[in-house]
Amino acid sequence: MKYRSVRVFSPAALFTAITLSLSNPSIGHSQSFAMQAKVPFEFYVGKVRLPAGSYTVERSGVGGDVIRVADNAGHSVMVLTNATFSNGAVITGELLFNRYSDTFFLSEVRWSEFRIARSLRQSIPERELARNAKSRRVAVAAVNPRPY
Repeated sequence: MKYRSVRVFSPAALFTAITLSLSNPSIGHSQSFAMQAKVPFEFYVGKVRLPAGSYTVERSGVGGDVIRVADNAGHSVMVLTNATFSNGAVITGELLFNRYSDTFFLSEVRWSEFRIARSLRQSIPERELARNAKSRRVAVAAVNPRPY
């Protein structure tokens, strides 16, 4: 009498396998969404204060919903973002800041030739400043705005 080997996968095991394969960052990501920008002023990313300098901004996470802002001096912060759509493709990559007097908060990151930008939620310190002062938008152009 011959026995056949039959493998049965439970729905939970199959779901886990599919989820892990889709969440692997190397699958389906042929471009790196990173750009450099020289920020001439001290600024905040969320609650983290960063000094003026040259920064690399890169997207990561599934769907690119997390951005990392880092310099070569060891300053680094990661923050969750939301997709922001524009009417047309952005011509040049840029970082947009909300300015309250002499305090700057990173509010949006735009990559060139893409209609989807990444916006940051206002942190508690920024909301407190926004209650008492008007904000101005300040743009800093990227040094290499294209994904590579």
